Amino acid sequence: MTALFKVDFEIANNEDFRYAFVISDADNTPVDLTGATFHMDVETRLGDNVLVLNAANGRILVDPLIGRIDLVVAAEDIAALPANFHQHDMLMRRGGQTTRLWAGNFSIVQGVTE
Repeated sequence: MTALFKVDFEIANNEDFRYAFVISDADNTPVDLTGATFHMDVETRLGDNVLVLNAANGRILVDPLIGRIDLVVAAEDIAALPANFHQHDMLMRRGGQTTRLWAGNFSIVQGVTE
């Protein structure tokens, strides 16, 4: 199945990576995410994993009652990654079902200021 959305990120390797999303239904009502888990991998085009985001490592935070997902990676973790073009996707597991919420490009560009 194709991802529900295409989401591209561009992040400099001298800054925090922080994005927030709210999952809502067709009426713009937030979806209750109680019991849902999320996992996002960033890989090279050759399939080598360079970054893992999940609740266990604190890089995905979820406020289930308002349908909010926060992605958070500290600047020092981003700085360890080389500037390059990568790919990513986000999986949501809920009620025995796995949904690929989004997929896209994850570009790490060289930051200038230290």
